[in-house]
Amino acid sequence: MSAHSDSHGRLLVLWSAHAGRSRSERERWAREQLPVLRSAPGVHEVWLRRVSPTSSRRGLDWDWAFELCVSHEAVAELCDRGACGDLVADMRLLGMRPVAILLDSQID
Repeated sequence: MSAHSDSHGRLLVLWSAHAGRSRSERERWAREQLPVLRSAPGVHEVWLRRVSPTSSRRGLDWDWAFELCVSHEAVAELCDRGACGDLVADMRLLGMRPVAILLDSQID
């Protein structure tokens, strides 16, 4: 599959580390979410990523990211009522400050 096509977008779900949990516990929790996201309608691929600052002068609001390759038709359902929406709601309850961002069609 190409990195990006007109019928697919990249959905990023970024979040901060859950306080009171070790790095290995946070990673295990995130890995446990992968099968749920991968099985959601319209999701073609999912990756778990650690987020790192590009400069030592700037901090980050996020520590982790799910990167999903999704069909454009599935985005609203996935984020409003589907697996991604449920995941983001759970993350908010856990104080993880999630944000979901759609990288839409490629311009250049």
